[in-house]
Amino acid sequence: LVDTAGGKFRYYTNSASRIESNSTFSANTWYHLVVSRVSGTTRMFIDGVVQSTTYTDSNNYIVGTNRPTIGIGGFNLTGPLSGYMSNMRVLKGSGYTSVTVPTAPLTAVTNTQLLTCQSNRFIDNSSNAFAITVNDTPSVQAFSPFAPTAAYSADTNGGSGYFDGSGDYLIEGTSTTDFNLSTGDWAIDFWVVRIVASFRWVNPRQTRFLALIYWLRKLVLRLEMDGRLHRS
Repeated sequence: LVDTAGGKFRYYTNSASRIESNSTFSANTWYHLVVSRVSGTTRMFIDGVVQSTTYTDSNNYIVGTNRPTIGIGGFNLTGPLSGYMSNMRVLKGSGYTSVTVPTAPLTAVTNTQLLTCQSNRFIDNSSNAFAITVNDTPSVQAFSPFAPTAAYSADTNGGSGYFDGSGDYLIEGTSTTDFNLSTGDWAIDFWVVRIVASFRWVNPRQTRFLALIYWLRKLVLRLEMDGRLHRS
């Protein structure tokens, strides 16, 4: 699953790379990432730009035990995130065929199932208000893709979650069918920033993860040390 060359975002599922970004990314920069399926076609958007390749996607996404996890692999709790994530939102029943990069914190629009990593604490700002369990010591930071040049306001600009790569993660494991994306339309979008100084090996045979959302049995979004966004 890991290709250490290229420094691109990559969309990976069912043992194959399906979408790869058109260009490479830089460290210490916020990127807005969206992966969305509409009418059986999955697209990836980076900073509002749809990538050249699309994927004909008929997968049936059924929730697994203790899902979703944010910041670590949900199957065996390996591959922790090392970096920042902000304004992570999941839509079930609708998606995007085009994206305009928001200039303000995300809101709970129609079909929002989860909205987190944007407040002064780890909570779900969707109408579901699911309980978010914090594991280890992820922290809320006054660091946002919407940060102004003047005084910072958490109420206006939100924040982000910082995960130090040593096992920090969040989990919403109390719901069941709420998180079944099934064969319909869906979208997951969030901002992420690569922090080079915080890279660490979990194990010499494991991948260094920058960002990982483990949603369902088949759906994993992860940004690895090669700078590629994977879905597996």
